Amino acid sequence: MKILHTADLHLGSAMNAKLSTDKAKERKTELFSTFEKLAERASLAGAEVFIIAGDLFDTKSLLKRDIERTIATIERHPDIDFLYLFGNHEKNALLESGRALPSNLKLFGRDWTYFTYGDVTIAGRGELAEDMFRTLSVNPDGKTVVVLHGGVGDRCDGETVGLKDAKDIGIDYIALGHYHSYGVHRVDDRCVAVYAGT
Repeated sequence: MKILHTADLHLGSAMNAKLSTDKAKERKTELFSTFEKLAERASLAGAEVFIIAGDLFDTKSLLKRDIERTIATIERHPDIDFLYLFGNHEKNALLESGRALPSNLKLFGRDWTYFTYGDVTIAGRGELAEDMFRTLSVNPDGKTVVVLHGGVGDRCDGETVGLKDAKDIGIDYIALGHYHSYGVHRVDDRCVAVYAGT
């Protein structure tokens, strides 16, 4: 099974802090183009799942055209399930937009939400909590992928994914979002936690 993991694309960002109006417009277009190319690449590679580990959008105030372009990209790839975890920037703005969502866009909730593909279980949750790994159900006969958005540390809290808390419980891969640089953290002999970068 092939899975693409990305995060922190920040689509719809104003980009006006350090860029001229023309450059900001160009950069915004590049960000959407990158998302479209990622979806196309996932399709060409035969990926079944496209994980978005938070901050797909940059703000809670989504523009209709940004929503429509994002949804259109997802709809062009009905062979892929897009599993989307809201990040700290957009919260649940896509749901609040009132836009009907395509059937291949699946959302993680505040608590553990599970999606199963053969012997692979993908679990994610939007709210980090001190005891969250104690309530996680892992797949004892297959692989377990976890999707989270936050910083990493030793112990879990409301803003931190505690890698020591995730150790030796049967997780194979933790798909992280929040930091914009690629990074790999060894959790145990079986598991790695990975920031995809933006």
